[in-house]
Amino acid sequence: MSSVTLCGTNEECDRVNHQCLNELPGDSKCYTSSDRGDCIVLDRIAPKVVVLKVGARIILTTNLNIDLKLVNGRSGVVSSLGGDVVEVILDGESNPVTIKKFKFSSPRGSRVQLPLKLSWARTIHRTQSMTVKSKVHVVLSKLHQPGQLAVALSRVQCSTDLSASGTFQRPPERGEVTAFYYTMGDDEVG
Repeated sequence: MSSVTLCGTNEECDRVNHQCLNELPGDSKCYTSSDRGDCIVLDRIAPKVVVLKVGARIILTTNLNIDLKLVNGRSGVVSSLGGDVVEVILDGESNPVTIKKFKFSSPRGSRVQLPLKLSWARTIHRTQSMTVKSKVHVVLSKLHQPGQLAVALSRVQCSTDLSASGTFQRPPERGEVTAFYYTMGDDEVG
């Protein structure tokens, strides 16, 4: 059974994912996007560069074909790397699927890039409402929003599939949230 690391920030996910990628044998391949428009805005919808190796854990970042279950959040493993395509064996499947570059659009431009991200680590936000069907490791030291720990812990089906590292520090309360609950008549906030 594979495992996934849940992190509170994108930066922590990137650190874990790049560490795992570097530990894989073989050469990496960089896929650089083709852009038209404001790169700062485009960086928010898809990465400029995707670096992969055969054996890398990935996750789809958009819906490609709902009928074929090529949907945002679906995970798998890279089985081969090509020019502008990647073959992936999705979790629960045995045959590879070809993933091509995809056109991500915003009002301020477009970016053509592989709709993939490394996924040994994911943000807790990304796994919200998911049941993770693998072992889950939670990085406690990088949680920064109230509720992140509860969401992370509730992703597993069995407590034996859960581990954690780091020191948890309760995130600071957000005054506007507390004030909102008081307006709702809840006298016991905090």
